[in-house]
Amino acid sequence: MDMLRLFYDCDEFCREFLPHLQAYQIAEDKGPRTGESRLSVSEVMTLLLLFQTSGFRNLKTFYLQHVCRYLSRAFPHLVSYS
Repeated sequence: MDMLRLFYDCDEFCREFLPHLQAYQIAEDKGPRTGESRLSVSEVMTLLLLFQTSGFRNLKTFYLQHVCRYLSRAFPHLVSYS
C-alpha cells in the first residue's frame, strides 16, 4: 500500500473519530501536560500500521533501523526513541 494513501486514510479516520473520543473521556485530576506531542495521532497510527506490515519483530528495531533511516523525510518531526 502507498504510504501517502495510508496516512490520508489514518488522518481522515482521526478527523472523524477523535472528537467523539474526546467527548467521552473522563477529565484527569492532574493538570494539563506540559509539552505537546511532536507527531500527530495520524502519524503515529500510520507508523504503527507500517510496523504491523513490515515483517520486523519489534517496534524499536523497526523505528531505529527503518523509520529513522528511510522515512525521516516523510515524518520530519520524529522523536528520539530513548
